[in-house]
Amino acid sequence: MTNLSSAAKDMAGGIRRVDIWMSLAWLDIKLRYRRTVIGPFWLPLTSVISIAMMGFVYSQLLQMKVAEYFPYLACGLALWSLIASFANDAPTVFVSAAHVAQQTPLPFSLYVLRRVANAVIQFLHTSVSFWAVALYFGVPFGLHMLLVIPGVAMVSVYGFWLTLLLGTVCLRYRDAGQAMMVLTQLFFFMTPIFYRVDQLGDLRWIAEYNPVYHLLEICRAPLLGEPVPWASWRAACLFNLAGGLVAFWVFARYRKRLAYWM
Repeated sequence: MTNLSSAAKDMAGGIRRVDIWMSLAWLDIKLRYRRTVIGPFWLPLTSVISIAMMGFVYSQLLQMKVAEYFPYLACGLALWSLIASFANDAPTVFVSAAHVAQQTPLPFSLYVLRRVANAVIQFLHTSVSFWAVALYFGVPFGLHMLLVIPGVAMVSVYGFWLTLLLGTVCLRYRDAGQAMMVLTQLFFFMTPIFYRVDQLGDLRWIAEYNPVYHLLEICRAPLLGEPVPWASWRAACLFNLAGGLVAFWVFARYRKRLAYWM
């Protein structure tokens, strides 16, 4: 069996075991917030505090109306929490699963899916802060908001291949995980989260050539009742296609060595 066919079989086997990786994702959430009073709702509470502090300050600095800026900021921070969690957690996906992987013959892709599911569950809790802000400031609700579902699905695809790629590479080269944390911080400031893209002026290209911006925009636009960003959809699809192919090739090439690197 070739490396590519073995990798494809591994991924197919991981996807089929949805009962295992979903159960493990829920278990991770329970263990993380064990013995806390409000559990995972610490996430939206922390987010609300950040929105309140940043909202009043940056709305004045950027000369934007509070009623427009708060929903924009709340939505951007909630979506960024999902995107950043993939980048920050991906390097350790196989390292943290080593004690299980060395004893149980499960597909390696199952641990990737577990991490992606965990991040999405946490995002659902974090997004409560956006819905609270949206209700308070009267963001128009409608069927257009349903477009956020394929948007989040596209971000989840990004999370899968990024976790698969970085998990494989960082298992061999542990320093790459630290470098990824630095890059994530840089992308936070380069991505229009607390400012709008049209405020960049001549530097607008920083956002237009930033794939993270397009992933964020395909989710943020429908939530705020703005036109569907088809250009961002095309960019996100191409980005996921290219990244997915690279991640699959790297995983297929080094899959047999993962157990030894653990």
